[in-house]
Amino acid sequence: MGMKVAAVALLCEDARVWRSMMQAGSPCPYKGKIGEEAKVAWEQNPEDRPDWDEVKKELTGYEIKAYRKGDFCKKYPKHKICSG
Repeated sequence: MGMKVAAVALLCEDARVWRSMMQAGSPCPYKGKIGEEAKVAWEQNPEDRPDWDEVKKELTGYEIKAYRKGDFCKKYPKHKICSG
């Protein structure tokens, strides 16, 4: 069918392909935008990157976890919220 942009967009769902395309100076399509427009759109919407979870973890330096109080206290019984 000759739908090259659609084919590249599908490949770009893989984080490795996405990073490689950016490093090569050929950003993946972003919601119909290509080239420089796509690059700007990716920069403005980093949470849409296929590797966003990894990038976010690198930026914060830690992983955020949520616990129920009972589960938390099983893991950290000496924490102040577990006493009493």
